[in-house]
Amino acid sequence: MENNKRCPFLKIQVCGYCSLFPLKKMIPVDQMKTASLCLSGDYRQCSQYDDVAKKERNKPPVSAPEVAEQDVKGFMVRKNYFYHYGHTWVKKEGENKVKIGIDSFASRLLSNIQKIQPVSDTNILSSGKAFMKVQCGEKGGLLMSPIDGVILTTNESVQRDAGIVNREPYDHGWLLTASIKNDGLKWLLHEELAGRWMEIEAERLHRFIRQDIGMTITDGGIMIESLASVIDEEEWKTLIRAFLLNE
Repeated sequence: MENNKRCPFLKIQVCGYCSLFPLKKMIPVDQMKTASLCLSGDYRQCSQYDDVAKKERNKPPVSAPEVAEQDVKGFMVRKNYFYHYGHTWVKKEGENKVKIGIDSFASRLLSNIQKIQPVSDTNILSSGKAFMKVQCGEKGGLLMSPIDGVILTTNESVQRDAGIVNREPYDHGWLLTASIKNDGLKWLLHEELAGRWMEIEAERLHRFIRQDIGMTITDGGIMIESLASVIDEEEWKTLIRAFLLNE
């Protein structure tokens, strides 16, 4: 056995060491004396400790990492994204260029997206006006443009697989890029204000489902992924009018 190969005179001693000492000065535990600087409470008198402590005190404070995404009652709000009241978002891609998509609230409301296409052939975007048509099974809806601008490109991946908007509304499920004026984002919701707005929207949806539609939401959650398939056409129109600003 492996233990039989060990010399019987070999003794194993548990040791401590000072990590400040250049070569890790080993100190057998049974030889440590409580009178030493390391154990007496006078360790601050150690020159090694004093040097390192000064360096630590002079280090700039470490900032807490910024949270790129916030969960607001089950819906995600992205930092540095700008939000329109119709649940579309805008993200800066350059000085006068932006990317546009729908937020996680709309992606869950418009569950089972099968097709997304432009409302018209024009490349002009008008804030608050419909710019995309969405088909969710037998029901559909319109998306409102968050900005005034000119369409530059559309996401070909969404044209091939519209379901990507449900799966990744903030990432690969973006809808288009556009050019805007310098002040084109000033009326949109951003940062803390966007988070507060999403919280209000989540609570409003909860009340809408319970009171206007008469559905019971179990465990206090908002289960809306299959909502389009369980409400009738009139209820659906009322829903997207209230939250996606459809006329």
